[in-house]
Amino acid sequence: MSAKSKNKCRALKNSVVEAIPYVVAVLCVVLGFFVLVQESADGGEVLFWKIESLLTHYQFRILAYIPAHLGAEEYVRRIPDWGSIILLTILVFSSAFLSWYASASRILLIGICSLVGLFIVETLLLGTIGLDIPLVVPVGCATLASVACIFLRWSRDQVVQHEVAEERDRLGRIFERMLSPEVARQILKCAQSGKLETEGSRSSITVLFADIRGFTDLMNYEHEQADNHIRQHNLKGVKAEEYRDTHGARLLKTINIYLSLMTEVVMKQGGTLDKYIGDSVMAFWGEPTPNVHHALAGVRAAVAMQEEIFKLNRQRQIENQKIAAYNAEAVSRDEPQKDFLPILTVGIGVNTGEAIVGFIGSKSAMAYTVVGREVNLASRLERVAGVGKINIGESTFCELCKDDPGWSEKCSAVPPIRMKGFQDKVSYYEVNWKSREMAIEEWGWNWVIGN
Repeated sequence: MSAKSKNKCRALKNSVVEAIPYVVAVLCVVLGFFVLVQESADGGEVLFWKIESLLTHYQFRILAYIPAHLGAEEYVRRIPDWGSIILLTILVFSSAFLSWYASASRILLIGICSLVGLFIVETLLLGTIGLDIPLVVPVGCATLASVACIFLRWSRDQVVQHEVAEERDRLGRIFERMLSPEVARQILKCAQSGKLETEGSRSSITVLFADIRGFTDLMNYEHEQADNHIRQHNLKGVKAEEYRDTHGARLLKTINIYLSLMTEVVMKQGGTLDKYIGDSVMAFWGEPTPNVHHALAGVRAAVAMQEEIFKLNRQRQIENQKIAAYNAEAVSRDEPQKDFLPILTVGIGVNTGEAIVGFIGSKSAMAYTVVGREVNLASRLERVAGVGKINIGESTFCELCKDDPGWSEKCSAVPPIRMKGFQDKVSYYEVNWKSREMAIEEWGWNWVIGN
């Protein structure tokens, strides 16, 4: 269903819901009208009229205790039918709308006060001028309308609560695909409270940036592959565009595989996925879920990311060997050749320190993120990281020494260098995560794109 159709259905549904008190009131008025007409036709033999007569009798007994009353029981006359219908209509519509829109306490208070007031007024009119106003049918129909509206209102609220719960679950599932579960829960919690905090707070965190190395070369390679295929097969017009779209979809699939692997590592290590910046991933630890060992978790995530990329490349190397064998036979048969799967390499930067954490943005668009000097340093460390390298800040290294000295032994100091945005030279460390066996295996790979 299109958005326009959904909006029309929602508007129609709201109109029907808003018409409920009107419909209930009209039905109760019609019911009361027929009862009053039946009373007049049967000459008081109907049950409601007998109850009304009994009520009038007790009113006169009450009036008997008041010396000042005029003894109007000798010339009692009943209000005309049109007067009863007007009273019936006023009471029913008032009760229906009160029960539909007012709170429970207000309904009870106004209902009791109205009943007492009607009884007093009708008793005084009966005792002074002998005017009998039938209250049983109007009050009975008003009570029926009130009960019906209260029940329908409760049913409406149950349906709305169910729809809100379903929508909240749906949004939660969408958020968890876009954000980490912790951030998704925090966004939903803030949204339910009616506001998202934009002030932020300072907190000690560990930030990670990961980026594909040679991504521009990868894009150029893919474009060249597509152009060569189009030239070799003399594709033109729509067919050429379709092939470019197919080739672009293949590249996008590769990027999504890489991002999925990075995201799964962040989630397993208890981190918060901040955002995707093209082919770059930003994540942090320490907020919104507290973690005193956030530096260790961030470094473990960086190593796990490199290991996942290594496994992916190993699988792709096997696939490329199969593609190479197929292409060799395809050349002899003068058939189209398959494109090789690109081998990916990643550079990662990790840094620890204080940063401002919170929702940042405008009223129309917001994001839960971290900002600050230490965040910028993590980004700079990622930019200077070589192929398959992990750079960590000096503060991260110090935290590793305290949390797990074994991990700090895997790090080697790098000569300080100048980085953009920092006046002094920055000291950092490189994590030696790759085993000798992995390095030897990687050396023998056939790299589709040189790095």
